[in-house]
Amino acid sequence: MNLKNRFRIIIFSMMTLLVSIALIVGIGIRHADEHIQQVNSVDDLIVDLYELRILNSEYVTTPSERVRQQWRIKYKLIANSHIEQHDIPRDVQDAIKGVEQIFEHLVALPDSGSAGESSQKRLRNQVVTTLNLETQRIIDWASEISRQAKDSILRHLMLMGATMLAVMLVAACATTTTMLVTVRRILTSINRLKEGAEEIAGGRLGFMVEYVGNDEIASLSTAINRMSCDLKDSYENLHEQTIQLENEMAERQQTHEALQNKTAALVEEIEEREATQQSLEEQTAALEEEVAERIRIQEEHDHLEEQLRQSQKMEAIGLLAGGVAHDFNNILSVIMGYGEMLIRRLPAGAEHDNAIQILKASERAEELTRGLLAFSSKQTFRLERTDINQLAADNTKFLKRVIGEDIELVTMYHPAPLYILLDRSQIQQVLMNLATNARDAMPSGGKLTISITGEKPDDAFSLHHSNGSPGAHAVIRVSDTGTGIDKKTVERIFEPFFTTKEKGKGTGLGLSIIHGIIAQHNGFINCSSRPGAGTTFTIYLPLCEESWQTANSAANSEIASLCGSETILLAEDDRMLMEMVTSSFEANGYRVYQAYDGAEAVEIFRKHGDEIDLVILDAIMPKTTGKQAWNEISSLRPDVKACFVSGYTNEILSGKLAVDVSVPFVSKPVKPGNLLQKVREILDGDRGRGDGNV
Repeated sequence: MNLKNRFRIIIFSMMTLLVSIALIVGIGIRHADEHIQQVNSVDDLIVDLYELRILNSEYVTTPSERVRQQWRIKYKLIANSHIEQHDIPRDVQDAIKGVEQIFEHLVALPDSGSAGESSQKRLRNQVVTTLNLETQRIIDWASEISRQAKDSILRHLMLMGATMLAVMLVAACATTTTMLVTVRRILTSINRLKEGAEEIAGGRLGFMVEYVGNDEIASLSTAINRMSCDLKDSYENLHEQTIQLENEMAERQQTHEALQNKTAALVEEIEEREATQQSLEEQTAALEEEVAERIRIQEEHDHLEEQLRQSQKMEAIGLLAGGVAHDFNNILSVIMGYGEMLIRRLPAGAEHDNAIQILKASERAEELTRGLLAFSSKQTFRLERTDINQLAADNTKFLKRVIGEDIELVTMYHPAPLYILLDRSQIQQVLMNLATNARDAMPSGGKLTISITGEKPDDAFSLHHSNGSPGAHAVIRVSDTGTGIDKKTVERIFEPFFTTKEKGKGTGLGLSIIHGIIAQHNGFINCSSRPGAGTTFTIYLPLCEESWQTANSAANSEIASLCGSETILLAEDDRMLMEMVTSSFEANGYRVYQAYDGAEAVEIFRKHGDEIDLVILDAIMPKTTGKQAWNEISSLRPDVKACFVSGYTNEILSGKLAVDVSVPFVSKPVKPGNLLQKVREILDGDRGRGDGNV
């Protein structure tokens, strides 16, 4: 018998043991369950009988119809349920029926009267005593039945345990005996295999292991004997081959020594040639480095010269744009002032609507002027709480004209408003520059897509972009289907003066200006592109977290709060603007002294300084500038309140004018209502520095 069959016998014996135990346990559980059900049923009967006895006592103390009904319901439950479920002796059945008769007899007894009260009472007591005795006799029988059932359960459990123990002992003995015989057989065979392996390992190749039987160990012994014979044959063949190899190695050694001598001679010759070549290479490398350094210096010189020319050209254009914008601001202030006056005075109708259109046109001209000032670096940002969806929608028609009819413009907006603190003209310039670049990248037409969404970049993304701020952002993606840009160009795309356009067709400042505008808005911009796959610029601008009230939110009904009776010294070199502002002040109750240059303003203040409550000075005037006039006026009366007006905001904040930062200022062009509001704030005691947004 092989080992597999022996182990099968052992496993079969253990499975037989488990099946026997399972059968014994199943039979025992079945018998125990029957007795347990009987015990539970008898216990329920005992409980019902005790409840019936309690009802007996309750009826004796307080006889009522309710108690009689409860007693009868409980008795029917006992008679109909429990008697049918149990093998009840005849005398107990008679006792149960007798209990009903006794209770009905008790119910039939009349209530205690006056004459026969003692006899009736004795009779009721006898009936109740009999009823309780009969009930107790039934309870005693049920208790005895319950006790017998519990004893039967205990006997079954003890018998089942003894049977299981006997079966387990028999099966354990049989299994142990089989395993001992098998293990002894295995150990004997293993010892023989061990002895054979040790002999072979000691060098006795061809040693044969003895074995008996035809099991797996016998097969292993046969394989080891075969292996021992094969090893002996292989060793003999290997020994013969080793002798042949030793002879061949001796011959090759002689040949190798001859070759080494020839090689040594060749190596010496090669080393001499290498030394000569190395000297030549060093001289060549020195010459190449010198040439490369001269070329680099020349290229850097040419690059700096080109940057200087570009910066000089941009500075000249900036000066021209700044001068034009400054003069144009004065004209715009007059147009906007009289336009606002017309809107207030005209009743609703066609003329009132025409006046509104005049004011809107002047506002668009104001944005154009501010763009020129920003181009010449003479204008600070004018931040407003703006819905970026609405701003993009307002510029759709203009962008269509920029890109041309052969390019399709697709816009996708966020479903909800996305409010940002931004400078409208600067963001419009960003959109216009990106649209222009997209147009140049699609000479044969294509599609330009502008999408706006609300997103919240993770902290790692915001930290990577140092100009960015964490939190929710409005994301503007401007994508085209143009020629695309390679990776090296994308890495340098925001560098100043870097351009891929032909010479004379680009300054290289467009995208660097965009990058600067977005950075000043606490945002950041990315570029992603591949050659032939178009380009996408992604702009992140932080959303507003606090409420923001714009200057235009005040209703016309609040204009009355801007009136006053104070005296104002107004210094302005533009006569049209002077007349418009004077009319606005006088219409709201103020008294105005007019001065057309700084020197005249100082002279008027010398004469009427005690009457003047506020001095409004244009920053740039003939003869004497606003700064010089203010220095003289403040020396005459240090407590006088003042305000500067200029279209050169940066020059007021810092630079050649360098006025006191505590003096408020107003940027041109300015609406009369906004100027009146600023004047009212200053006169009412607000001496804080203005923000330039009026």
